[in-house]
Amino acid sequence: MNKLAPYSMSRLTEYERCPKRFRFKYIDKLPELVGDEGFKGIKIHEAIANALKGKDYKNILAEIAFDDIRDAEYMVKSAVKHSKNLGKILGIETKFGITQKGELTDFFSKDVWLRGVADLITTQDGKTLEVWDWKTGHSTPTKFQVFLYAWAISIALQRPVTRVGYIMLNSNDILIFDVTSEDL
Repeated sequence: MNKLAPYSMSRLTEYERCPKRFRFKYIDKLPELVGDEGFKGIKIHEAIANALKGKDYKNILAEIAFDDIRDAEYMVKSAVKHSKNLGKILGIETKFGITQKGELTDFFSKDVWLRGVADLITTQDGKTLEVWDWKTGHSTPTKFQVFLYAWAISIALQRPVTRVGYIMLNSNDILIFDVTSEDL
């Protein structure tokens, strides 16, 4: 087993952004402070998940900076609206683990090679799946994350994923990509 495994989207992104920072964080295991934007994004994701499950979410948003609460609440409401319009919701913050051989395993298993958390899994027809990711930041995401998650979710749930995308909460846009078996 590779000593850097399990891989995750955050690890891959961190390495691409700055290999030295990756080393400090994942190899040297130096402590890292989560910045305000990172903390805010975590809390917004948590609030969206609660709202979609019919649970209270405002107490979660109370943990972020007061000046950000109004925007965060707008993002939560927008994410809930978009999420419900994307089809029947099958999964919210769904954890998955895949072995190096491409088999399903537990998220925390010793043989996990790739793991992640799919923000939203929906279906239009009850047979095929769609995987969505909520984005709270301003940067334009790449196809890589949602296509990687589509591959993993198709393995984990033994159903084809035909569409993936990002729900961009800052701009209220949805980026949609069709998925073919060749893509995966």
